[in-house]
Amino acid sequence: MNWVFKTGDHFELNSIEKKVKVLLIQKANFRGKVGEDVLILDKRKSDWEFTAHYRILDIASLQEIQSEKLEFLITLELVTEFEGDKLLDDYIYSLRRVTNYAYPIRHFNRKYSRLKDAEYDAIVNDNIYEKRTIVGNSVAQPQLDR
Repeated sequence: MNWVFKTGDHFELNSIEKKVKVLLIQKANFRGKVGEDVLILDKRKSDWEFTAHYRILDIASLQEIQSEKLEFLITLELVTEFEGDKLLDDYIYSLRRVTNYAYPIRHFNRKYSRLKDAEYDAIVNDNIYEKRTIVGNSVAQPQLDR
């Protein structure tokens, strides 16, 4: 299983150790497993961008807190930081979950979500879905008659 984690208040980066600690408080169990891959989605300036590839190193189930919610502390270990820009907007036609092309971050409204293998491959290896990208771009930016 592959995951995408959004940065935010729940996200603590330790750049010296090249690890990230993510604190999740939720009603359901976290279904991730040690060794699974995680991509980080971070807001840089005004754009959302995939910045790094991590792997789940540890999942600690902390005590149950008030209102029947569970608390998880997930430790991620850096695999690689992406070179250059990997803007969300550049991959929207390769991510099947995205249907609102004008506002794609809407499809990543939670702190984390699963990524299908094809979506993960598109981002990590720049293996974009060419047909959908060509058709999507032509629909999104129609040619003007001169």
